[in-house]
Amino acid sequence: MDITPTTLADGGIYSLYVEENGCISEINNFVVSVNEKPSADLYLLGITEFCIGDSLFIEVIEDNLLYNWSTGGTAQDLVIFNSGEYFVTVEDSLGCVNVSDPVNVIVHNLPIVNFNILDTIMCINDDPLPLIYGSPVGGNYSGDSVIDNIFYPDLAGIGDHFIYYTYTDINGCSNTAVDSLKVSDLPIVTFDLTYDSICLNAGPIFIDFGLPTGGDYSGIGVSGNYFDPVIAGFGDQIIYYDFIDINGCYNTDSFNIIVYDCPTISISESNSSNEELSIQPNPNTGEFTLLLSSLCNGDVEISLFNSIGKLVMTDQGELMDNKFTKNIISKSCRW
Repeated sequence: MDITPTTLADGGIYSLYVEENGCISEINNFVVSVNEKPSADLYLLGITEFCIGDSLFIEVIEDNLLYNWSTGGTAQDLVIFNSGEYFVTVEDSLGCVNVSDPVNVIVHNLPIVNFNILDTIMCINDDPLPLIYGSPVGGNYSGDSVIDNIFYPDLAGIGDHFIYYTYTDINGCSNTAVDSLKVSDLPIVTFDLTYDSICLNAGPIFIDFGLPTGGDYSGIGVSGNYFDPVIAGFGDQIIYYDFIDINGCYNTDSFNIIVYDCPTISISESNSSNEELSIQPNPNTGEFTLLLSSLCNGDVEISLFNSIGKLVMTDQGELMDNKFTKNIISKSCRW
């Protein structure tokens, strides 16, 4: 007959003999030892339900055994990244074998997250941008100059900026999407005329001196690229030049011009065919030179009247060598 360790409750000394036809053979004594199975207890570092990108570390507590994992691995420990059932078979130096309890692992997929800003270019002076473009809804935004899910271009400054949208699902799994946004500076806009005053009766003047070119002019008396002092009226007037660049960023410059009730200068009708009259410079700021050329020499009387016929000033002079020159300063009369 066969005697196996499983038929022995405990170890000890056993005798073996053979009896046949009443005859007993020599008795042989032997010692049977029953060894305990090696421990297959496991140590887990981490949780058995996690998200893709995380892992679970499992290690057999007992050292110096042969290890055979359900994955085919033979190390004392195992790092798990995927869902499944994991166990290990251990064997000691006496050939005793044991199997661990199975470990069931569930690995969740990350949520699919999208984030696309509709208008990725802002101007430095634009209003703060509420961030509402991430999906699924309910996540959080972060990045340079993002406060409470609002992007502030003036705080961010000129240049490219990355904004992140992070969403966490019901399994506690998070994913992040990123988009970039550019903050542009305002265009440099200049507008200047060669003179800062004009007579009411000077007629419309060309004002297309704004830079960069391609902008728009506005103000009282402004139509297209011309300024009409009659429409604007007496006094200080402001002409505006507005320009929008390719990024949609806007800037403006302005110029102050004064419309004066200027005097009318003419030659008396009695000898006007023989005289030529000029004013330099024209326009001017009330300081100008009156030049008169004539075929005759003699006394000259100057009378300056405003546009409503009121006498502003009078003066006298003399034509010499058929010419008369007079420097006039009249802050109340600008040409």
